[in-house]
Amino acid sequence: MNTIKYMLCALHDAGFTDGEIFRRTGIPQPTVTRLRNGQHFDTSYIYGKKIEALFNEQRGENKAAKNGRQQKAPVIDLAGSRGA
Repeated sequence: MNTIKYMLCALHDAGFTDGEIFRRTGIPQPTVTRLRNGQHFDTSYIYGKKIEALFNEQRGENKAAKNGRQQKAPVIDLAGSRGA
């Protein structure tokens, strides 16, 4: 299990600033900073889930990039394949 501090440090190492984490999660930047620096050990469940979601999103993007995969948009047949 990943701790909040671990996830925030990993996001920071991936190039996320505390301000960017605030913009993506809505968690106040000072709170993000205190949690990441270990100055604040307890946080709400909601904040924890938001950090976890961003961490998992970033981890998924990193895995896809390492595998050389890019997500492709679905192909929509606008001409229709009903047959003539």
